Amino acid sequence: MVTVATPPRGGVSGRPLWLAVSSRRAARIFLLIAWSLWFGLLTGFLEILNVVLKRALSKHPILLGRHTFWLTPFADALVFLALGVLFIPLVFFVRRRYLLPFTVFIFALLSAYSIVLFHSEIYNSAAALLCVGIGAQVTRWAAQRISRFDRFVVLTLPGMVTAALILAFLLPRWSRWKESHDIAGLPASSAEAPNILLIVWDTVRADRLITYGYRRNTTPNLSRLAEEGVLFEYAIAPSPWTLPSHASFFTGHWAEEFAPAFSQPLEPYYPTLAEALKARGYRTAGFVANQAYCSSAYGLERGFIRFEDFSDWKTEILLSCQIGRRMATSSRLNGLLSSRGYWGRKSAQEINRDFLRWLDSSSSDRPFFAFLNYFDAHQPYWAPAALQERFGYWPEDNKVVFEPILRLAAAKNLAELGPEDRQVIQNAYDASIAYLDQCLGHLLGELEKRGVSDNTLVVVTADHGEQFGEHGLMEHRNSLYRSVLRVPLVLRLPGRISRGMRVGNVVSLRDLAATLLDLSGREEPITLPGKSLRRFWENTGENPQQTEPVFAALRPPYFRPDKASHIDAVIDEHFWYVRYADGREELFFWRYDPTESVNLATNITMEPVLAWYRGLLWRHLQGETGLMLLASLD
Repeated sequence: MVTVATPPRGGVSGRPLWLAVSSRRAARIFLLIAWSLWFGLLTGFLEILNVVLKRALSKHPILLGRHTFWLTPFADALVFLALGVLFIPLVFFVRRRYLLPFTVFIFALLSAYSIVLFHSEIYNSAAALLCVGIGAQVTRWAAQRISRFDRFVVLTLPGMVTAALILAFLLPRWSRWKESHDIAGLPASSAEAPNILLIVWDTVRADRLITYGYRRNTTPNLSRLAEEGVLFEYAIAPSPWTLPSHASFFTGHWAEEFAPAFSQPLEPYYPTLAEALKARGYRTAGFVANQAYCSSAYGLERGFIRFEDFSDWKTEILLSCQIGRRMATSSRLNGLLSSRGYWGRKSAQEINRDFLRWLDSSSSDRPFFAFLNYFDAHQPYWAPAALQERFGYWPEDNKVVFEPILRLAAAKNLAELGPEDRQVIQNAYDASIAYLDQCLGHLLGELEKRGVSDNTLVVVTADHGEQFGEHGLMEHRNSLYRSVLRVPLVLRLPGRISRGMRVGNVVSLRDLAATLLDLSGREEPITLPGKSLRRFWENTGENPQQTEPVFAALRPPYFRPDKASHIDAVIDEHFWYVRYADGREELFFWRYDPTESVNLATNITMEPVLAWYRGLLWRHLQGETGLMLLASLD
């Protein structure tokens, strides 16, 4: 006869029954937390692998910062841990044989979601089915191996935590070591080399600045800077949007020479301004607020020893994982997460702070080249409360609706707005420009305090302007009119640039790189295309009254009205000529028609003038780019 032993009446192994039950529940809670951390870290590592593979196999830029490779495991671990904590009450009501499949299915589904939805080319419905299928298969596998799965999670979790900690320790230190190494390896600089500070106010048109005659006092600090240097009345941006304009600033090439699609970064065979100045012994740094098209993902960081495009880790932790990015681009949640239109936006004050920290911590025995990109005047236009009130910035009853996008936000109902709402937008724009000017004044004061102002070339310009109903258009990526191409340009370098000059000639910002290299004190070893603007404030033997025509271009994907694939413009002292791919032409006598209200191309007597500009554009495209766009000029 077989005798079956029974436990003592007090409980298992002599312990009270409530204690035995509590111990089992504690063990189940421990395993639940272990599962959540394990799935979170696994998801983070898989996301990192996903980013590496996509960067290697795809030409599409990925808007993730330098912190991503160590932040992602921690971000995903926090998300899954929070979910695991929410599941703890289930331990008290659901048997383990049911709890394990449920939690594993949710964790596996969420992990698959984080990977699959990173690929926007997969339809949402297909992605959802795929994630459900992955979750079901992982759950089936784990349910058949409950004990082995528990042991595997417990045994491998310490190693995964250690790997995440090693990444968090090594990667930031590697960046700092590389920066020090690059500075130590710089060649000797010229004794005459000035510091160079290039300030780009993203989306600022010249005629909204009091410096250029605007009725509102938006830019008193820029006006004072212009009194100490030279101001160009008619500086023309190479393109009406960020990436090709900045690419032109940095390379000296015309905007139409670059890849036509916004999804392609700057080609690596174009030498950049930062590379050329670095070769002259400059320590180079970029501090960028436009985290979309000015980021390192688009190749604009080449030549910069320090390039800070994305925010610090406290902000980037939300954006480093797929789930966090989905939250940040939710219209509903975005209002709770950020007051500036979208999560992760950098203000002008933050750009100033980061630059000054770098300036104070870096070597002072070498000249610096610093590029500062400010984004406050790009929609959704942002300014502090005091300036909001001063300019009638944002009344409570405005009807503008902004849609958050990753690192951007855009008004999605502009076509529906009436005159009062459009005035609200313009008030916001003016306030944001005034905020940029305030920060400019603060920055110039800090340079003065540090004793570097007298030997620093300060350049203030913009990459393009903005439209507020001119020609029935809003924003900027849809035309080559004056409102989107005429931008400010002010240069100051005490002792080497004339004070208080205002140059009335038409100039292109394509020549910005050549100008800065010309003022750097050396001509070797890297030169860039373009022509220095120094001829306009110095007697260089050239006649500055003779202005060469300048060119601007807009290429796909942004311009597609009436199926036309591109626009080109030619601007000189007399006329503003615009030609569309479908053959339409516009001609404005722009000095006497600043609103471009009279299209002279419809006047038959202007045919010889039109023919002249067609020829200029033909020769320009043929000589500069060799693009197969010339057939449209027949």
